[in-house]
Amino acid sequence: MQGKNVHVVLYLIATFVLTAIVSLVFMLTLRWWPPSAASEVATDVTYILTLGVVEVFSIATVTTHYFECREMKQVKDMAASHHYTNLPNDDEANI
Repeated sequence: MQGKNVHVVLYLIATFVLTAIVSLVFMLTLRWWPPSAASEVATDVTYILTLGVVEVFSIATVTTHYFECREMKQVKDMAASHHYTNLPNDDEANI
């Protein structure tokens, strides 16, 4: 399970960094872009769409992590519940 914790930490860092970069670019664009109604609308729409992409990445990552953990738990449960028996070989079957 240690590897799963590393994935969660990487996910949190990646999401934070992506959101910070998008917000920084948005703020710099608002500061240095010539002010007009069309440019503000274009900047806002671009910002919303980019944050939407970051959110989709975030949801996909969390969903993948959930299914990997669930699959790992199912494999462990199946391994714990199986009991193997020895099948008789030819010598034992003929006796």
